[in-house]
Amino acid sequence: MKKVFSSFALLFLVWFFCITKADHFQPEMLQKTVWKKKSSFDFPLIYEIAKEPLDFIGNGLESIAFVSADKKYVVKFFLNKEFTKKTYFRPKKRIKQLFGKYHKPKNPIGVAERYKEALNHLPEETGLLAVHAHTSQEKLPMCTLIDYRGKQYQIDLNDYIFVVQKRADVIKEAVFNSMTSKEVTAISNQLTALFQEISQKGFVNTSLIFNPLNFALLEGRAVMIDLGKLAYRPEEAYTKEEVRFHDRYKKWLNSCGLKTVEEQL
Repeated sequence: MKKVFSSFALLFLVWFFCITKADHFQPEMLQKTVWKKKSSFDFPLIYEIAKEPLDFIGNGLESIAFVSADKKYVVKFFLNKEFTKKTYFRPKKRIKQLFGKYHKPKNPIGVAERYKEALNHLPEETGLLAVHAHTSQEKLPMCTLIDYRGKQYQIDLNDYIFVVQKRADVIKEAVFNSMTSKEVTAISNQLTALFQEISQKGFVNTSLIFNPLNFALLEGRAVMIDLGKLAYRPEEAYTKEEVRFHDRYKKWLNSCGLKTVEEQL
């Protein structure tokens, strides 16, 4: 009897401390506009985008993205809390969940400012079309979001911080779908051109790694769809930053077992 009890007790402890419970998305997890002053949001296209429900296409620690019905645009909201889509075995994360030590999202004001700066300086390099950070002078439409479970939520866009970008194909998928070294080289050349443009405009990426989910292909060129740790620091940018960008990308490429044409020679 003691052995049976001990077995059940052990199973309970494993379940309690090691199984990370699903903490599904809710609109309350979205960052709201925090500035009291109102400003103009001159982006009429938002009314067309919001006419049809927006479908979930992905999320990170800081944001969650939804695509428009015509698949041309992405509306990205920022999170005030990390969420998990399913229950799974992950002890470290479960312990954080138990003690409320989730990943802490960045200051929403700082995030919005970085995206506004990118919209002003890097619209082509990021695919950014609009940034909504303040309460708008205009009355923005209601919007329906459909999450990964098919659940629908209606939100008032006036209340939330969000950005609108052109939809692009994530680099990670493009690279792994490339069957030849020539195709990988073509993508690498597009990224190199992007790194040059970003650094020449005074921006640096303070991350130590290349995140393939932050980059994508759009209309024949590479773009940075998630700013990650991008910062405007002209004094540190230019040639050195371009080299750092490229080195991080090359390291990731090699870790995937992929090579460009030049590396195979």
